[in-house]
Amino acid sequence: MKRFYILILLCTLFTDLSQAQCTITPGASGICAGGNGAVGNGQNINTGQTYWHAGSSTNFPNVSLNGGTLRICGTAQLSDFNFNSGNLIIEAGGELVISGGGQLNLNGNCRITNYGILTIARNMSMQNANNFLFNANTGVLNMVGQELELNSNSSPFINQGEATIGTLRIQSNNGGVCLSPTSSLSVSTLINNASNPVQVNPVGGAMGCISFSGNAQLNQPLTASPDLVICQASGATISGPSNFGTAAVNQNCGDCASLSLPVTFSHFAIQQAGDQVQLEWHTASEQNSAFFRVEHSSDGLVFSPISPEIAAAGQSNRERQYDWTDTGPLPGLNYYRISQTDRDGSQQWTGVKAILIDKQVKVRIFPNPAVACLYITNLPPQTQEVVLLNMQGQTLQKSTEFSSETLKWSTAHLKPGLYLIKWRANGQSGQEKIVIE
Repeated sequence: MKRFYILILLCTLFTDLSQAQCTITPGASGICAGGNGAVGNGQNINTGQTYWHAGSSTNFPNVSLNGGTLRICGTAQLSDFNFNSGNLIIEAGGELVISGGGQLNLNGNCRITNYGILTIARNMSMQNANNFLFNANTGVLNMVGQELELNSNSSPFINQGEATIGTLRIQSNNGGVCLSPTSSLSVSTLINNASNPVQVNPVGGAMGCISFSGNAQLNQPLTASPDLVICQASGATISGPSNFGTAAVNQNCGDCASLSLPVTFSHFAIQQAGDQVQLEWHTASEQNSAFFRVEHSSDGLVFSPISPEIAAAGQSNRERQYDWTDTGPLPGLNYYRISQTDRDGSQQWTGVKAILIDKQVKVRIFPNPAVACLYITNLPPQTQEVVLLNMQGQTLQKSTEFSSETLKWSTAHLKPGLYLIKWRANGQSGQEKIVIE
């Protein structure tokens, strides 16, 4: 059967990464002196005011930040902290613990910049406009056992350093996550309800990393960035109808700090090649790499290898190019990714690419007119059902399981007349009238 293909590249291809969450200006670093003086218990810090702490470990209960600036250069704890608006800045060498009961809500114009060590021992939600949590390249953010919720299109989390979070819940796109190359973000649970909320900026350099040890619930694709690597710990699980997008996934790894990818992918593309799908991928470097395989899925969730083992370079510090052709793509959406296997058996994957194949399937029904039996041939792969109806629309016969591309039906029990056969397969459908004599 001659096949016709219309190839459409979906916009899972790399997109413009210059999104709002990567253009935030952090709070300026400064000294803990002058201003309105040292912070005290129950301090109200209003618009235009600057308070600070430069001493040894001290707890300051019931501080309220109401539009001003609080700067931490020493070691401090803020219990039952009220953050209504303003700037909280932890300087390099400073340590701050935010504790207390209940959730810490950032309801608008609340800006946290961490150059030091920040522990947030409360669940925190960034909602409404113009909040941000900026963890600089010198910063360490600890939210072990706590939840960080991103719930506003203008309230991002920017991580340039090291961050550990119990549950990261992403509800919004532009107010998502921006990672710098070489940054490390470790979570127990990841819940993503936004489309491509994670960006790595600048692009084209080292990889940003997210590791997870529990469950990743992916209700939307996580990223369109090729510079993100996912570290899936041993025993960690994935749920939800979507995937990690274009991120490279490395299974059974400890954490981002211990991650050493045997292969750095620099390019992955798919395109039409006659009646086939051609895949091409490049590597920038390889260490102890054994082979690649092309994996395919019809739903974007469950993948199976469709290629033989494609030998890798093993050791390489220059760009290497690979390609393979799928000679039998399915009608409808086809999803592809590349798996890479190291010599010790460890694996990693590229992100997922998708193509819509519109095959003009020519199902053949004969004989027509029919007397005793009827043959339906050239059924496409993944045919879901074939139905025989009378001209009043009543279903007379139906098949939903197929062991081959040919279906045989007995028609001896049917009255002479005009009938309709309908078929449905992976997003396509067709029908044909037949005569029973």
